[in-house]
Amino acid sequence: MEIHRRNPQEVELAHNRKRLAKMLKKQNGNEIPNVFSDIEIIERTEGSIYEDCGEYVFGIGKLSYFDEYDRVMRTSTEVTEIKEDDIILYFDRVGNRTHVGRGTLDGKVVSKWGLAHVFKHPARLVPSYYGEPKIYRPTEGC
Repeated sequence: MEIHRRNPQEVELAHNRKRLAKMLKKQNGNEIPNVFSDIEIIERTEGSIYEDCGEYVFGIGKLSYFDEYDRVMRTSTEVTEIKEDDIILYFDRVGNRTHVGRGTLDGKVVSKWGLAHVFKHPARLVPSYYGEPKIYRPTEGC
């Protein structure tokens, strides 16, 4: 019988994603950059005009941005490396869209985490309930 061992980096990532989820439930994320050096606050919640990730990325109200998710998936190509202005959609285990962010020049993601701040972070270093990322790049001419 073959034993499958999880990659130590994947185990650590899963643990950190759970920690992030707990930290966000307890507070608005002020301490996250102190605990995770790969994450920085880009815009603080106080004074932000954006209510959530969809408004931050697409700049429109909640009633419209689910249409934007569909448009991104229809008019973009799924890729494996993040470039500036790529759209990163997150999906839970059953395929529901849970979160959205925008790619940066350095291959990270900028996204608003619920009612917390806007963070710059590695694509997979998000609260566990956001699920896994898929990277979409607009197709030329769209």
